Amino acid sequence: MQKGPSLLIAGGLDPLGGAGITADATLASVLGLAPLPVALALVEQDSYGVRGLWPIASDRFAGSFRAALEDGRPAVVRVGVIGSIDAAEWLVAELLPWLRSDPARRLVLDPVLRGGTALGAPLAPDAMLPLLRALASPQTILTPNAAELAKLSAAVSPRTHAEAVELALQLHRETGAAVLLKSGHTDRPGEDGWVADGAVTMLPAQPRWSHDLHGTGCFLATALACGVALGKPPLQAAADASAMLARLVAGGGVAQVGAGRPQLLHALARW
Repeated sequence: MQKGPSLLIAGGLDPLGGAGITADATLASVLGLAPLPVALALVEQDSYGVRGLWPIASDRFAGSFRAALEDGRPAVVRVGVIGSIDAAEWLVAELLPWLRSDPARRLVLDPVLRGGTALGAPLAPDAMLPLLRALASPQTILTPNAAELAKLSAAVSPRTHAEAVELALQLHRETGAAVLLKSGHTDRPGEDGWVADGAVTMLPAQPRWSHDLHGTGCFLATALACGVALGKPPLQAAADASAMLARLVAGGGVAQVGAGRPQLLHALARW
């Protein structure tokens, strides 16, 4: 019996299933990976947005995380909402040595700082920012939106797509991490950028949807992580993830689960 690829998914638990580890696990499964989900926080949210966050202490999730990492043997770990300084410190202590022990390993870090939209409820204190930067190693892929990029760079929020690209390049040079710049909160939505090896590559432009959707950032980060775990070069995985998200929305792969924002139907996603 051959071992198939797996993906360790760590983050928040969204009760509506449109984002967080439930959605991530569904997407990983339909794309051909064994999902290894570990909850770092419980998120009080609905289709309108986030109302509260309840972190899980590191001594409560550590055993689950190590079991998934050691027995599930993933080559890629995808981290979303972390929840607390305690949890972030634990991840730095555990994941950096894990990455350094094998150059083929990757961490896909979605630095979720607010819930739902750029103006959503805070999900991470500013004191967590140095720890997120510590996780940004040369084996890390960051997937920030423009506002998160500004926070990680200690800069003013970019006013234009071009300014966001420059910040992404600066963050890459400072940390060595690759950056997938999500363009949804810029003046050029649909034009995601890839920053790695000292250069900027614009991904093929995708049509944008007219309505606000719940979970698109999570989807993009997880699809990218799945592609890398399946052996795709990171740039190709990023382009494929962006295109897959656009196809899913254009093809009607959304559902009105709650009374607020629609969410993605992850089970319908295909490469």
